[in-house]
Amino acid sequence: MRQLIKVNDLSTWIKPEEKLDEFFNQLLPSWVITAYPFSAITKKLWKNLHVFPQKSLYGGEHGKGFMKAKFANGPINLYVAWSTKQDKTQLWLMVPGEKDTIRFCDLEETLMLPCYQCIDCGEIIAPIAMNFDNWAPKTIMDHKHKKHRSVHKQFADVGNVESIQVEIHQYRDEYIEHCDSPFSVIENGFISDLAKGKQQAETGEMGRPISPESVKAYKIAISEMVSNYSEKIYEFNLKQLLGKHELWKKLELEFSELSSKVSAFNAFFRLYQCLKVPNAFAAIPKHILLLAMLLRYKGHHPQDYKFILDNAGTDERTVIKLTHLAITSCPKLMEWSIFWAEIFFHHTAS
Repeated sequence: MRQLIKVNDLSTWIKPEEKLDEFFNQLLPSWVITAYPFSAITKKLWKNLHVFPQKSLYGGEHGKGFMKAKFANGPINLYVAWSTKQDKTQLWLMVPGEKDTIRFCDLEETLMLPCYQCIDCGEIIAPIAMNFDNWAPKTIMDHKHKKHRSVHKQFADVGNVESIQVEIHQYRDEYIEHCDSPFSVIENGFISDLAKGKQQAETGEMGRPISPESVKAYKIAISEMVSNYSEKIYEFNLKQLLGKHELWKKLELEFSELSSKVSAFNAFFRLYQCLKVPNAFAAIPKHILLLAMLLRYKGHHPQDYKFILDNAGTDERTVIKLTHLAITSCPKLMEWSIFWAEIFFHHTAS
């Protein structure tokens, strides 16, 4: 329950009243959010900015990443950050210090030069210096547009002072290459290594919220599950969960069919398919994740929940029993799975 409260608390993720460099409390890796890059369409002049999110929130309403830009002296990837308030999205652009930057989402805004935008034609300028006196004269002359403005009024600072008003859409003509993956929050082989004594158990409490970029919570949950399996009562409960393999297969099929309508299942499968199952016991994390998605589907789509049960050939009584088995025999794994399920239903766009 505490994980659900944290996930649903806006202040877990953002500080709405703060400026850009202090606005985000926690961003989620892009694999949680989308399968595609974004098109940011400017409200003025309708220019299409090609944005690749690396960290984001709420289906792409907020985020950081990079934008592919083309200039006379060649292409460049610019740092981009954006945020949505009251259906209005503001976007900021800056020039990274290193040309070979990969993780734009981790850059410090105060260490970058802001980009500028011509207020007439909307062209983005990526300066090599902050002072206009060091700009190429041709750049300044090309943007006079027969107007008698000072250079300070002709070019708007869209990195620090002002922003670009845009509409964010998914660009479904290509898939995004994520800089992080679900493998950063799981460790395949950890179950068997624990059982064989090749690794030590991870102890302690999982964070609230769980870190969406660390494997620690997963290892704590798995350590508890493996430890509990050594006790007869928990072993019996876990074997009952394993014995429902036909139900798990049916739920997986139902979720696959739902993924075209309910975006949460897309991110779910990105994580689910990374979990490898070398033996029956190692399937328990996948089963618990399926159960968590079913429970949160009930919370977010109560009107459609019974159809899933009917199609999977099960009933509410069975779900209650399975939930009890999971909570008593592997509570931390259940908590970990509920956290991710709730994240997917709140934040995934595709």
